[in-house]
Amino acid sequence: MSRSARAIPLSCLGPDALRQIDNVLFAEREQGKLRAEKKANKFGAERTKVDGVWFDSKAEANRWSVLKLEERAGLITGLERQVPYDITINGEHIAKWIADFRYVRDGVAVCEDVKGVRTPVYRLKAKLVQAIHGIRITEIAA
Repeated sequence: MSRSARAIPLSCLGPDALRQIDNVLFAEREQGKLRAEKKANKFGAERTKVDGVWFDSKAEANRWSVLKLEERAGLITGLERQVPYDITINGEHIAKWIADFRYVRDGVAVCEDVKGVRTPVYRLKAKLVQAIHGIRITEIAA
């Protein structure tokens, strides 16, 4: 083993060396946090913040803004976001579907999902939600 490859106990290092090691470790931790925050969505959606609320995509955030305006104008009422629906069959919980938005328009309840990609799992959940809860999902293209 060469001299440079030998392990040196930290107790043998001076304060400047320990500070440098601490700075390197801190920088590596911070870079890891940044990488985790910037992790790309597999469908290319970009998390977006509107009115202090985070949305999974720009399209969903834009739709929220439109619905908020419609609510202020009195076109819709009872606007909610991220409304969960359990998918339970024969007493067994199978899955959960979360509606992006739910509101009432002209006396009719509407459940919306902003969709960029209609995955097979989403299509199956949409059919199950319709069969179990009687809800037809209104899809808004991203």
